[in-house]
Amino acid sequence: MRRVLTTPCERKIPPGTEGNHFYLLLFDGGPRGNPGPGGSGTVVAKVARGTGVYTICWVSSMSYASRTTTNNIAENMGLLMGLRARHRNWWTPMQVIGDCRIIIHQQKTRTLPKATHLTSLYRRSRRLADMLNVTGWNHHRRAHNKMADALANMAVDSRRSVQRHIMGIDSVTS
Repeated sequence: MRRVLTTPCERKIPPGTEGNHFYLLLFDGGPRGNPGPGGSGTVVAKVARGTGVYTICWVSSMSYASRTTTNNIAENMGLLMGLRARHRNWWTPMQVIGDCRIIIHQQKTRTLPKATHLTSLYRRSRRLADMLNVTGWNHHRRAHNKMADALANMAVDSRRSVQRHIMGIDSVTS
């Protein structure tokens, strides 16, 4: 996991909100096969406004054994894990970034997914996001989401789930 967290990656950091810092929630997910056993990866980072310096606060690498896990289920689970961590820790203000355009669009426009099996996940995420006052929903390319992607792949390959507060990882400059 340390290798994943210390590997440099490009980030497209959206404009922040008020204050000296803001938090980013980055998520990803996917199965081996679609559907198939899957995993999700989530990263929460505290970003110093105007400097590009960030500190990783929390990571999640969750494995899903079900052979019916679709890409959208895994992506939604990654988002939900991050929102739950945000709820427990009161990191604010927070912006959400993901490489799944449809999930970002659904959350931003409050549009229910067409697939009925995703409705419950959408509603749980949307309810938490409303309660937590998420300040922005941003889509970016997969190439800019390498850390969350690596955590999702680690979960699928290892068939293990891990959630960790990160202490002692040095700040990184983007």
